[in-house]
Amino acid sequence: MGVMVTPDAVSADDRMAYARTLVEIGEPYDAEMQLAEVLEERPDDLGALDLLAKIKHMRGELTEAIALWAQVHERSPRNQTGLLRLSSMLQLARDAERGGGEFLVLGHFQLWRKPAAHLEMEEVFRTFLARRPDKAKERCDELARKYQGQDADLYKLAVLAKAWIAELTGELDLARSILEDLGQERGFETDSDRVLALARLYEQLGAPELLGKAVHIYEFFERSFEKVSVLGHLASLQRRLGRTDEAARYEERFVDLFRRRMHRPTRRDAVRSAARWYVPLRSLEAVRFTDASTGEAAEASMRERAIEMALSGDRSGARARLARSAEVLDLKYQADLAALDGSDDEAVRLYLECVRQDPDDIRIVEWLLGAYARRQDEAAAAHFREPEAARRGGRWRLSAASRDASTTPSGAPGGRRRSKRPPKERDPRWVACLRRPSTTSWGRPAGSSTRCGPRDDPRNRAEAASSTRSSAT
Repeated sequence: MGVMVTPDAVSADDRMAYARTLVEIGEPYDAEMQLAEVLEERPDDLGALDLLAKIKHMRGELTEAIALWAQVHERSPRNQTGLLRLSSMLQLARDAERGGGEFLVLGHFQLWRKPAAHLEMEEVFRTFLARRPDKAKERCDELARKYQGQDADLYKLAVLAKAWIAELTGELDLARSILEDLGQERGFETDSDRVLALARLYEQLGAPELLGKAVHIYEFFERSFEKVSVLGHLASLQRRLGRTDEAARYEERFVDLFRRRMHRPTRRDAVRSAARWYVPLRSLEAVRFTDASTGEAAEASMRERAIEMALSGDRSGARARLARSAEVLDLKYQADLAALDGSDDEAVRLYLECVRQDPDDIRIVEWLLGAYARRQDEAAAAHFREPEAARRGGRWRLSAASRDASTTPSGAPGGRRRSKRPPKERDPRWVACLRRPSTTSWGRPAGSSTRCGPRDDPRNRAEAASSTRSSAT
């Protein structure tokens, strides 16, 4: 696609940063190509799978997006699975048409037989929904006694159900004591379902010593894995305890992790990616980066510093640094700067030099076609009439069609609305660009033909045919 990566070794992390930048500027096709390289090297990379699912969702391919997100969910660290199971049982007990009875309706003519323990827990929640919470808690005690020493998972589920029902009915102290008592039993001291439910109760009760205990619980989970919700809880708890500095630190980490989970590129990532691959400056300038300018980092390359200066508004400084290099990537950014400054003639000249050195860069080809459409630039038109450029036309058309197919359908959720461009052979810019100027080198009047040589002039063909007939006679 004419991205012109530098010869340095490219890691999977570099490709991930580049893919995030491409998604941000509305280039999901190229981003998906980068993610394919990442997944070839690291098939279990959850970040790459999640970003690929986001791209599929943007493009309206919801079935593929859901399948990818299911893989991510299956491979991610889990907690509070007990509460999730109990919530599902409560919903099934509420939805008698779909969830009532011994079987669960999964689809058209498809049923699933519920386990006996599942049916017992559903009966508990039906009793609760019938406004008999005390009876529901008694039934939980019966089930706990039944499974204690026999099935630790079902025993825990029954105890958690009793604590949750107590919480839902406002008996927070009772729910707290149930969970604390469960922690005294062997095997449940650090159970994630129990301690997270307990932390949630401590937050609701609100006493300073209980808030401190909740902080210890969430800090334990923070050391185990990064989770947005854990950092959010810690920020809130620290603020409630009056620890403003700690709260600010956790809020900053919460926002940073949230943006990373949403695959928002940082300014630093975008600059580093643009120093390896061509990312049009006009696209980068349109991105609202949330982090501050990277400034003159000691480890930054000359090109990175130039791109950073351009994004900061110092185009003259960026141009001076880029001019020190003869590489085509630097030349592309010089052309970008000329275009941003409104120097169209200089931009066309530089872009034409770029496309001669890197003829497959579809972004530059389309800019030059646009320049001809805007101002009838003859230099751009002359380039595309050259035999080599005409020969590459099919490749450009295929590339453009592939990129167009990757754009978001107008009704797809969550993506950028971009109208699909017509194929190059029907694109008026392409057709007009291939026309000769009004007076040709062989003296053909304007308007007589748009072909590429005198032999294609209709009058010349007629004269040749007449001469042939005369000879035959």
